[in-house]
Amino acid sequence: MVRKQFDNACTNFEARLEDFLSGALPAAEHEEVSAHLASCAACSESLQFARMAGELLRKSSQPPVEASPFFARRVMTAIRNERETETSRAGFWRPLESLSVRVAWSASAALVLLLAYGAVSGVPSRPTVAEMRPAEPAALFPDPVSQTVNPEDVLAYAGGASNGK
Repeated sequence: MVRKQFDNACTNFEARLEDFLSGALPAAEHEEVSAHLASCAACSESLQFARMAGELLRKSSQPPVEASPFFARRVMTAIRNERETETSRAGFWRPLESLSVRVAWSASAALVLLLAYGAVSGVPSRPTVAEMRPAEPAALFPDPVSQTVNPEDVLAYAGGASNGK
């Protein structure tokens, strides 16, 4: 922002504005720059921005403010409270964690025992697809038994079904 304002300043005085602020100019040049600043609004504005930038820079380089004597005590208390909160949360889940580990180990042991029993007991293995013979469709779907339907039976059945309403 300060550089932009210097771009608006006159080129003859641009280099001398910083020296003017710091008081490094000889007396004759100081008077010349003061007279120019009185008549040139752009250079005056640039000088104001340079002053503000210098003030901000000085304020930012000041030593930090010392902490109060109770600052360390408050921080340590907050850390202790946070640890207690975390341990209380962990204490709630700890029994569930140990139970889940036990269940996982028990399930693994049962699976190993079942696989070992199946390998040792001689349980026949399932046949592969190549070993299976395709079944005949007649064997899968036998013909239905033919029944003779009498028209009087159909009417009696239909009449009995509607009387049940």
